[in-house]
Amino acid sequence: MDSSVVLINVFSIPQGMESEFLDKWHQTAELMKNEPGFIETKLHRSLEPTARFQFINIAKWSSQSTWEAAFSKRISQQEIFEQQLLIEANPALYQVEVEY
Repeated sequence: MDSSVVLINVFSIPQGMESEFLDKWHQTAELMKNEPGFIETKLHRSLEPTARFQFINIAKWSSQSTWEAAFSKRISQQEIFEQQLLIEANPALYQVEVEY
């Protein structure tokens, strides 16, 4: 059984702050990719500029515990990131329920 988990994080960004968000996201991704248990991450951007969530991050981790350990190291950084840019982040872990 695969114990890997998927982090799905949807972001609401104030209009005009997309470049700043991307810079901060790249900085954070560079740090996270070196954490034990990190597998991959992909940031998706909405084709609709007025979408509620302009960016969605989907990342794969080897387990819930490896993600929690990595995230706990970065929690204060994440809070600063959100405060600086006035963004809304909504991270949650998921596992595959059904696959076709």
